[in-house]
Amino acid sequence: MEKRFTFLFTDIEGSTRLWERHPEAMSISLTHHNAVISQAIETHQGRIFKTVGDGFCAVFDSAPNALSAALAAQRELFKAVEQANGPPLKLRVRMAVHTGLAEELNDDYFGPTLNRVARLISAGHGGQILFSAATHALVEGQLPDGADLRDLGTHRLRDLNEMLHIYQLVAADVPTNFVSINSLTPRPTNLPAQLTSFVGREKDTADIARLLCRPNVRLLTLLGPGGIGKTRLSIQIGANLRDEFEDGVYFIALAALSQPVALLEAIAETLNIAESDVAGNVGLLESVKAYLSERQTLLVLDNFEQIMDAAPLLNELLAAAARLKILVTSRERLRVYGEFISSITPLAVPENAITAADALLRFPAAALFVERAQAVELDFVLTADNTPAIAEICRRLDGLPLAIELAAARVREFSPVEIVSQLTSRLKLLAEGPCDVPARQQTIRGAIDWSFNLLTDYEQTTFVRLAVFVGVFSTDAACAVIGVGDAEFNPDVLALFERLCDKSLLQREQHDAHSKIATYRMLEVLREYALERLKGRDELDAARSWHSAYYLELLETVEPGLTGVAQIESFAQLEAARYDLQAALEWALCESEIDKAARMVSVLWRHWSTRSRLSEGQRYLEQVLAKAESLPPTLQIRVQHGAGRLALLRHQYKKANKLFQSALVLCRENQDFAGQAMSLLSLGEIELDEGNFHGAEQHFQSGLTIYRGQKDQDGIARALDNLGVIANQQGDYAKATELLRESLTLARQYGTAERQALVLNNLAEALRAQGNYAQAAVFYQESMEIYRQLDFAVGVAVILHNLGYIAQHVGDSQRALASFLEALRLLQPLEEKQLIAECFAGLGGAFLKIGDLPRSVRLLSASKTLMDALGVQLEAVDQTQYDLNLADARTQLDAPAWSSAWIAGQTLPLDTLINEALNA
Repeated sequence: MEKRFTFLFTDIEGSTRLWERHPEAMSISLTHHNAVISQAIETHQGRIFKTVGDGFCAVFDSAPNALSAALAAQRELFKAVEQANGPPLKLRVRMAVHTGLAEELNDDYFGPTLNRVARLISAGHGGQILFSAATHALVEGQLPDGADLRDLGTHRLRDLNEMLHIYQLVAADVPTNFVSINSLTPRPTNLPAQLTSFVGREKDTADIARLLCRPNVRLLTLLGPGGIGKTRLSIQIGANLRDEFEDGVYFIALAALSQPVALLEAIAETLNIAESDVAGNVGLLESVKAYLSERQTLLVLDNFEQIMDAAPLLNELLAAAARLKILVTSRERLRVYGEFISSITPLAVPENAITAADALLRFPAAALFVERAQAVELDFVLTADNTPAIAEICRRLDGLPLAIELAAARVREFSPVEIVSQLTSRLKLLAEGPCDVPARQQTIRGAIDWSFNLLTDYEQTTFVRLAVFVGVFSTDAACAVIGVGDAEFNPDVLALFERLCDKSLLQREQHDAHSKIATYRMLEVLREYALERLKGRDELDAARSWHSAYYLELLETVEPGLTGVAQIESFAQLEAARYDLQAALEWALCESEIDKAARMVSVLWRHWSTRSRLSEGQRYLEQVLAKAESLPPTLQIRVQHGAGRLALLRHQYKKANKLFQSALVLCRENQDFAGQAMSLLSLGEIELDEGNFHGAEQHFQSGLTIYRGQKDQDGIARALDNLGVIANQQGDYAKATELLRESLTLARQYGTAERQALVLNNLAEALRAQGNYAQAAVFYQESMEIYRQLDFAVGVAVILHNLGYIAQHVGDSQRALASFLEALRLLQPLEEKQLIAECFAGLGGAFLKIGDLPRSVRLLSASKTLMDALGVQLEAVDQTQYDLNLADARTQLDAPAWSSAWIAGQTLPLDTLINEALNA
């Protein structure tokens, strides 16, 4: 007969490895572990009915007792590790509690409830206590003393049909912060959603996935000509392997890139790695390597033939990251050490004549043709009459997916028999051409030729002129390019685009999230064909010039929004056009149109800054600066300001100072008052970063005087904000508050969203220093919301860090710890070393408050060590708290333990310290 019980299961994480490496220490530690678990269960009226390996299975009549037993055991295990006479190994024990019906038989228990608790414990991490919704319903209001719960949401666990709502038991004196539980919740990915089904290649997909999973295969290239389906296959392989890479599978399209250096920038952007190193000499490569070094990740790099010179970089990344794997699609071998090749062959086609429809569909090439034909002609069916013709089409097109899709797109106009006839003449003509062109490329060329020749004149003109777009483009952008300089070309563009999409020569993208306008793109192999046609018409240079002019106009139209109230929407608009903006800029530089290039970079630097593409921006700005002498002074000033701001963000103070000083001279010579003020404020920021408050204040006051004279309200807000920061740093909190409130009033009325967020944070800092925690928290939250809208991770991390101090000030230790840890998680991939050091200081205090003294001292030590190395200091209010925490920790920890922890904080690698904090 079934009865309701509550079960507690325990399991030591990594016990097999511990037995292999430390058998004697493991034996001693296990004896202690067994005594602790047994005593906790028995003390809380539970009964051990089974042991499995080193894990315990216990049953309770009371759900609150089961949770109390679990927490008591974790507390004792955690406490014992810190004791001098404790067990030699720190055993991390995961625990799970679940309530349900079970049948008792011969001192054992049976039923689905036992399966659920077994799956629940497998989802947890060492030191973690998980419990189910069924248990939660019975313990509400009866949690153990000093305990709380954390809702982890609903998850699917292995072998369970229904989703399980999972909670975690948390307490101040045991570890509570863990990475995501091991559920079947999807791993992180950015793989593009596919609008059509994946046809054929099931065996290829499985074989390549198995090959990529072999330990010795780190770099695998899918090799084949354009149009053979490499991209679609790579996406499918990535999707199938998502569960094998706990830190994600990421797709990076390279077709729009033209320079090898852009590969690193594309990887960093996809993984959300911002380039910011305080010392200014580590660089983006080291940031990417550091980020990948501790992660199990698959990078899918598509169209690598665009940047073959970047191939050696892949080996650098693989050498730095032991669990990284890279899947590449390319028309050429990379020819680097360790590369494995998988040559992609066409889809299988029938070798002989076939008349039976069901027999034909067993061939992937035919199945693809039929599916794509039905997508454009709903009434299309496979019949005995058209089966032989479809088989012949697939044979003539060598099973090449792109060629088959182009042919299938024509079933509205032609029957399969007619398509065979037209393809035959086109391919025969190609066969009589140059013999050094690979046969498959001749077939692709023939299929595209055939499709192109069936277009109307307007459709052909539109198709070839669209080749100048390297990324996603809007109808507005297309209209500005395809009809310029041609008075007779005035088509219905939307109708033309729809027809080109129907013929598989253009792809419709999802609507832009901000503007809600339709956008389009062209497959790279089709774009290459169209570019050839455009060159043949002698229109390529003209089209590129029109393209460049359009994107310059776009930049100058959007520019007011970048420094106004429409900042969020304006940045989003530039992001959507990113690759074509880059292509337009490169065209201007290539043609030595320095004036046009300068006008572009003088706007783009703001976008590069916000999106943390600092090295990309510096590369282009330096190309313009090298030829800036011929520019009008006003344009030289704008370029120098942009270059200076990016250098300042990268902590390249000498370079930034030189640029701003040069700009200041030009501004004074040309009576550019706004430029003078901006230069002075930027020079003041350099002084402030270097700790020269007097010099900084002089620059800020000079800038403020100019802004007031010009009645520039946004400029006044910026200058007041900077002066408020100095007053706050010097401990004059009343003055700081007054200045910052005035700045905020102006920023709300005249400033950008970013300015408002910055001033809100600085005002909150001044209020926090005065003990006005409630009002400070309100301003912090408002600032964080703006930073989230701007998708500015560094800003969000700064606010979380500051909110951690607010929680600490009001005695909420758990919330403080959670805020600091969330900030650290955001900062870890960004390599923001100064902010990480500040976060360590906050975490040191948070761990102190929950009694984790050794970890507290390690982090306090690491914070000081890192800040000293960088030559920077904590904010005044944070330094005061740091000193209090340090003194408190010193009184609570004996001298040997203190010394050991302090030295560890000075010597452990940064990544080790970060991971130790995050996994506490």
